[in-house]
Amino acid sequence: GAPAWVTYLDGDTPCSDDRALAVAVGSGVVGIEGAAAGALGGHFAVVMLSGSTGAEQWRYTLPNGEATAVAIASNGDVVGAGVAGSRFTVVRLGAQDGHQVWKVGSDDGRAAGVAIDRNGDVVATGEHGGACGQAPCAAVKLLGSTGAQLWRAPYAAVGVASTPPVALALAPNGDPILAGTTNDAFTVVKLATQNGNLIGRYQDSAGSRALAVASDSTGLALATGTVPGNPPNDDWLVAKVDLDDEDTVWTRIFVGTDGTND
Repeated sequence: GAPAWVTYLDGDTPCSDDRALAVAVGSGVVGIEGAAAGALGGHFAVVMLSGSTGAEQWRYTLPNGEATAVAIASNGDVVGAGVAGSRFTVVRLGAQDGHQVWKVGSDDGRAAGVAIDRNGDVVATGEHGGACGQAPCAAVKLLGSTGAQLWRAPYAAVGVASTPPVALALAPNGDPILAGTTNDAFTVVKLATQNGNLIGRYQDSAGSRALAVASDSTGLALATGTVPGNPPNDDWLVAKVDLDDEDTVWTRIFVGTDGTND
């Protein structure tokens, strides 16, 4: 059907691309609202929109970057993640006016996904740089109230080599599920919510890529991406996996009809 509303947002830098990269909907102290994340005028941007009209309520920006993920806390606060000034960046913004509650970042890298667990703590994934001599990590967990780091999951510890994950979901108990590509293969891993330790890992055939992931009500992971098809084209892969036991529930490959990439 027809959209209830359409909102166009513009940055303040002429001749610079503006783009929305993520959206979240929540019900908190400000009512049912929506938050969008992306780039405005070449800057990291998070915007709160009215759920009923699409009118802009507030916007928050950081120079030189883009927000690639957004989530809304139970109290209406918005958490945005991405890259600003070449730094892995996560911010928590107040529901009413978008004021910065806290901001954290690494020496380099970029966040690709963010989620809020049932305790209100924040998990972010992507390429988190090795600050203070530490090894780069695939995910971090932050205290929801202050942004203090609770744990970090280095690449080597979770078996994702040096390639950053591109997608994140949380199991019902809060265990983070990461998806991406490792050693040129579709890869999904589950971490323990308490400490970030590896629970289980699934990897598909060479040349495949994981692009998105979700969790069902029992904690099983559903991931989608691509797998090599009739060269040089790719087909569409969907896999449901039990990462607790590292078992495959099922996989499906979808092949288009026009001989191009799916």
